[in-house]
Amino acid sequence: MAWSHTPSLATLLWITAAVPFSIWDSLYMFLRPHTLPGHKWNSPIWKPYVTYAAVDRVYSSQAWEENNGFAGAQCFMNLVESGLYVWYLWLVYRNGRVQRPAKGGWRFLGWYGHTRTVGGRAGALAVVIGAISGAMTASKTVLYVLNEVFSGFHYLGHNDLGTLIQCWGIMVCIYFGFSVHMAYVSSRDIMAGLEIASGEQKGLPDSKK
Repeated sequence: MAWSHTPSLATLLWITAAVPFSIWDSLYMFLRPHTLPGHKWNSPIWKPYVTYAAVDRVYSSQAWEENNGFAGAQCFMNLVESGLYVWYLWLVYRNGRVQRPAKGGWRFLGWYGHTRTVGGRAGALAVVIGAISGAMTASKTVLYVLNEVFSGFHYLGHNDLGTLIQCWGIMVCIYFGFSVHMAYVSSRDIMAGLEIASGEQKGLPDSKK
């Protein structure tokens, strides 16, 4: 039985959204203080951070003035993860075989509905990159939360619970959920390949679920 990897729809949607957002977010951090609310480069590109920085003060002038290094460090890792995401996507779409969606499937999604299955060395490299980058994003998200917890919610403690959940918690859950899914699907396909290589062919998991 030949081994192959098919990215899940959730993984493709996640990468498409995460890469440009991470670049935008990282540039905001790296170009401080000019991008901070009230400074010359904030509007119009980083105008939404006026609202967000009032919730998460890691993005405000307070963290900049306190010379907080964690914010910049996590944004640097965002760019590393984005590079890995792009590499994964390139491997899949450069080497994959197109599989058109079945009638009644994901046809309404157009380009996203046409999945690609990639095998061989390119497929093996893709799943390793997928597992590593997904795990990196998930662990960094947990670290971001724990950093706040162990600092006594230094940059978030001024919010009421409703504001915290709506403006910060939902985004954290999205980052964690999709990155864990990506790491899980890739790791599952690695396990399937190892089982085939060792002679324990139990069938390949359907990573499109």
